[in-house]
Amino acid sequence: MGNTKAKTVLHLAWYRIKRHPRSAIISVILAYVLSVLLLYILDLVNPNNKLSYKKLLPFSNIHGVKYIFYSGEKRSTYAKIGKAITRDLSLPNGNGAADSIGLFDDRDTLENIETSGGYENLMKVTSQNNSFSLVQDAVIKLQDDQLLKSINIITPLFEERLHIFYRKDLFWGKQNRHLHLSDSSILLSANTDPWILNCFSRSVKNIQIGKVGSCTRIIAGDVMDLIERQLRVNEGKKPFTISYCLMDLSLKSAFNSVHSYDGSVKRKKNIKDSIIDVMFYVGADPTDDIKAILDSKKYGLISVSPSFLSKLNSEFKMNLQVADFQKKYDNDADHTSTVGTFTLLIASRDIEHDDVNLMLKKISSATKDIQKSLIHLNPPCTDSCYSGLTTNCKYILPLAEFGFYKYFQDEAKESNIEMIKTIIPFLIGIISFFFPILKSVAALNSLWRSWQINQEIDRILSVNKGEIPDDKVQELNQEIADRYGDGELSETHFNALEKRISAHSPDQSESTENQTNGHDKKNVKNYSNRKKAGPDYNKYGPEF
Repeated sequence: MGNTKAKTVLHLAWYRIKRHPRSAIISVILAYVLSVLLLYILDLVNPNNKLSYKKLLPFSNIHGVKYIFYSGEKRSTYAKIGKAITRDLSLPNGNGAADSIGLFDDRDTLENIETSGGYENLMKVTSQNNSFSLVQDAVIKLQDDQLLKSINIITPLFEERLHIFYRKDLFWGKQNRHLHLSDSSILLSANTDPWILNCFSRSVKNIQIGKVGSCTRIIAGDVMDLIERQLRVNEGKKPFTISYCLMDLSLKSAFNSVHSYDGSVKRKKNIKDSIIDVMFYVGADPTDDIKAILDSKKYGLISVSPSFLSKLNSEFKMNLQVADFQKKYDNDADHTSTVGTFTLLIASRDIEHDDVNLMLKKISSATKDIQKSLIHLNPPCTDSCYSGLTTNCKYILPLAEFGFYKYFQDEAKESNIEMIKTIIPFLIGIISFFFPILKSVAALNSLWRSWQINQEIDRILSVNKGEIPDDKVQELNQEIADRYGDGELSETHFNALEKRISAHSPDQSESTENQTNGHDKKNVKNYSNRKKAGPDYNKYGPEF
């Protein structure tokens, strides 16, 4: 019973399409437009649906879109990632600051643009379409909700740690020249040891806090704010002035300055110099630059206690977490505690989910190159360590910290599911809209043709004093028969026109008889006979 009914419905649908081919084409186009509009409205009502209606639009597969990746300062983790994912195509003459670009699987391009760091990256993406970037979670948490509505936060990639480098000969010499201090002995806490505070107030001259627009600058400023509060408490009622200078060298210049420090050159009193005594840096680990600093034994890392972290988060609304340098370096850094923040991949709001997945795939494919640009590992480490394909590596490299690869695979599966979620409502929309539209279009088309023929009859009547000549009767009957046969006239309009033509013929009775029996009306008779001989479509539903 159910199968018979389904066949009947399909038979009727096919009959209507064959009966009104032009109307069917118009109906498909209108149903398509309405279905896409429906998905668009669903996206507006619930943006989390992620229905990729734009993929259903004409020319949606035409590529050549240019995307921008805002990275960071030279020598920074972000800049190295940006460079690693934009090496696919060299630009002989350069393209502004870029000497190469990246290519996505769909042949869209990606250009790397260096910035001062995380905060500037966020501001760029909020105002620039087709852009990606990396931003620290600590920076994101400081922004208002309205600003964050203009970006998409995609996924955490790795953790960045706060590095507070201190000049060992400056700090160790002030405590006890015969006591070997470790990095864990120099600790910032809610009650920092007075001798450490004295080093900051009386011996430290230059503190590198990073460029404006970087996350380093933001966190360093907050840390120094808390240190200065402790300095004032430590000094008590004594007059207190800050003697150190806050420096904002580029990361490249700061690293070069620290690397080239010569401890044998004595600092002259009351003379300004460029020796960095304390340096703040927020970045990934391990890297060659940080390893070289620690291996030189000239600088160490100041530890940050959980109590100091708690004050940072409560006082400045940060979202930092406890971190350390375990399995990062082969030195005393293993015993150093610090604070960390996640690095997030973000995108401008206009970028579609499929393009985000292509970006994730791009980073995943370039993982080996990214890791190699950050750190050069010694044997027995192999390429599998750089690629993150082994759990037996001596070191934990940045992109292997939080299962980024698994996330990418999950995202790829989710993308396929979401495409199905898009196609199903689209097909339902097409089917639901098609037949009502077909019926309406066919009715409007019949009304239009009927009006045209009535206009022609009016013209003939005005010329022939209210009558239709025999030759015109034949032409009009032939025309309405053809229109009816082609599905351009409904049966109602056909019958109405036939009666009007008959009513204005020279000999009404003869004309009427000819309409039913004469040879000059054979096409109408043929269509009438065809209706009698064909299947009884009345049982399927009303005629259009």
